[in-house]
Amino acid sequence: MSEEETVGARKEAIARRRDQFAAKVRGARAILGWSQKELAEKVGLTQKSVYRIEQGSVDVRHSTAALLEDAFVGEGIHFEQLGYGGFRIVVSGQWAKGEEREEVR
Repeated sequence: MSEEETVGARKEAIARRRDQFAAKVRGARAILGWSQKELAEKVGLTQKSVYRIEQGSVDVRHSTAALLEDAFVGEGIHFEQLGYGGFRIVVSGQWAKGEEREEVR
């Protein structure tokens, strides 16, 4: 494989990871019923930043990804990586049963 092909393959892999993260954010936010603005406020971003992340148009810093994932985990949602490169959104038992959640302030 030439250097050009290697660089191209790396860029494709990065784009796939970016798209997968975007899908995770969109999916988790939809399950929670949060708007982009609500998610942004919870993690200290702008609505425009959440939009860009969900479009897969930006490379997300590790610290930002951790903030987003922590917000979802705090609501009982986490992600499982699947062996073939996909992922599964897992919703905690209490939330999955449709029980009311208490908001801690």
